[in-house]
Amino acid sequence: MPDTILLERRWLANVLAGKSFPVFADRSSEQVDALMQQAQDEGVVAQCHVRLKQSDAWERLPEKFRRNLDFLARELAVHALLRESECRRVLNALRVASIRPLVLKGTALAYWLYESPYLRDSVDIDLLFESRDQVERAVAVVQPLGFSLLWRNGPGDLVAQQLVCAKPTADGSNVYLDLHWRLCDSPVLDGRIAQDELRRDAIELPKLAAGAQGLSPVHACLHACMHRLSDQQFGFGDRLKWLYDLHLIVSRFDRSQWQCLHDLAIDRGLAGTCRDGLDASVEWFDTAFPADIRSQWVAAEARERIDVRRFKSWLYAQWINFGALPTWPLRLRWLRQRLLPDADYLRDHYGRDGRSLWRIAWDRLVQGRRRLRSR
Repeated sequence: MPDTILLERRWLANVLAGKSFPVFADRSSEQVDALMQQAQDEGVVAQCHVRLKQSDAWERLPEKFRRNLDFLARELAVHALLRESECRRVLNALRVASIRPLVLKGTALAYWLYESPYLRDSVDIDLLFESRDQVERAVAVVQPLGFSLLWRNGPGDLVAQQLVCAKPTADGSNVYLDLHWRLCDSPVLDGRIAQDELRRDAIELPKLAAGAQGLSPVHACLHACMHRLSDQQFGFGDRLKWLYDLHLIVSRFDRSQWQCLHDLAIDRGLAGTCRDGLDASVEWFDTAFPADIRSQWVAAEARERIDVRRFKSWLYAQWINFGALPTWPLRLRWLRQRLLPDADYLRDHYGRDGRSLWRIAWDRLVQGRRRLRSR
């Protein structure tokens, strides 16, 4: 990572953590723009806006930076209200249809972990259903609300275990619904936590909607660490908003919750996954991480299947996911879906410039070869 980006990330992390930070009055307009862009890329604009407005340094920051931050924070708040309204309509319609999904990721965290929901930047609404059949039923429920199914199979049922719906908004953007039937798309991480466990320990989200439920704090922490690890292979698993989620979640833990997280991580072969995620949170936010639990996780991860140090390698991630599938027919089907995804998905993602399906497939193979050589 370039030194300039590291410095910008550190500045943003210090703001979030309430640490001292320079007001950079001598920075050029281009440098101020780069910092603003970094805040957007990290998903922490609204949080930084609140922290800076509360600080004594606000008036000493460059006027352009303050003006742009005000504008972006207001825009995020408006979009958050829009997503909230649509999410409530969706959950209410699903409840009438006797379908009760769990709310996942940022959408859920916004309503129990953050001071105000808009402070947790999100681009979609993630819902977890009990089965693929229930997701299909949910698609039929949300279509009368203005949502359209983007593609039915995605890259393939073994590669992306979700369906995505979108609804256009008045400003030209979209509200996206990610309808999952498994907690994780990566085969090596899938199935580590049963849905029965998630639903048994689920918490209510009354600020979002009547009857809305999300993952318990312990399960939310496990899921955040799993999601971060899965994204490492694509190079964007350490966005500050995700590390700050981890920081805030475990900052609320009492000793019994730490012990529960510790036991679950070891039992499910996720000690290294959790240790690595929380180490990153410590690096950026000085997160309180009990030394005894960390040392026990370090010992346990040496016996685990996943080597988290290597998961940033795209080739390693594919290999370990391939090996995690239980039968050769499933492995070969997964491999085919990775190399040649569903035709509708390819056309939607890569064919908007008029390329033929064969040209798209060839270009993907060339890109894959380059990726392997670069690794």
